[in-house]
Amino acid sequence: MILDRPVRVALLGAGMIGRELINRTLRDPRYRYVAVGDTSGVIVNNEGFNEAEMAEVVRLKEAGGYVKNYAGEHGYCESMSGVFARCDVDVLIDVTDAQTHDLLMEALEYAHVMVSNKRSIADVPYSQFQRLASKAREERRVLDFGTTAGAGLRIPDLVSALEADEIERVEGCLSGTMNYVSQRINESAPLSTAVKEAMEPPNFSTSMSIATLNSESDLRSRICTTPLGRWIVPARSRGAGWGIEA
Repeated sequence: MILDRPVRVALLGAGMIGRELINRTLRDPRYRYVAVGDTSGVIVNNEGFNEAEMAEVVRLKEAGGYVKNYAGEHGYCESMSGVFARCDVDVLIDVTDAQTHDLLMEALEYAHVMVSNKRSIADVPYSQFQRLASKAREERRVLDFGTTAGAGLRIPDLVSALEADEIERVEGCLSGTMNYVSQRINESAPLSTAVKEAMEPPNFSTSMSIATLNSESDLRSRICTTPLGRWIVPARSRGAGWGIEA
């Protein structure tokens, strides 16, 4: 598809996943970031942040800072909800681990929505998910979401590909982080060391790369059994139209 102008992106979440997305699209003329938000608020530039400005945002976040401390020219909103009235947005990308269901409902009035955040899709009653999906259809917007397990393996897609066969049971350790931590403990590493390593930035020269690339900011959400029940079952089944509760 040939676009007559860049896609105007509002990014909610500038942690490990958000920064990786920025780095991968920084020099791509098809995309222009007009808003970037974290827990401190949202910085806004209706003309779009240029490459150098976005690189500075990445450096700020990597140093442990907040977007509200960004020194470049920009506007500011306390939340992403305030952005839509003052800035043209084509797509909202939510890469947080927060419950943003209400925000996504509002965003669909203005923009398409892409979600790697499973909570807003799966950690709400099925009736709320139905309203979200209906809102997207009514507004003729794209609501794109998915989920992975086992350090980025798209297990749900595999399950869908086998839908002609009735699946009675799925068994396994599908958390890449949990697998990595278990592996390090088996190698006699202390639990504290294994968890610390799993939270470090990816190092593609070591075996920890897959685990760290897919770790959440709060590792408890990876190590406990909640993600499998919340993300794989409800998220995938709801996309297929099955009313399964989390």
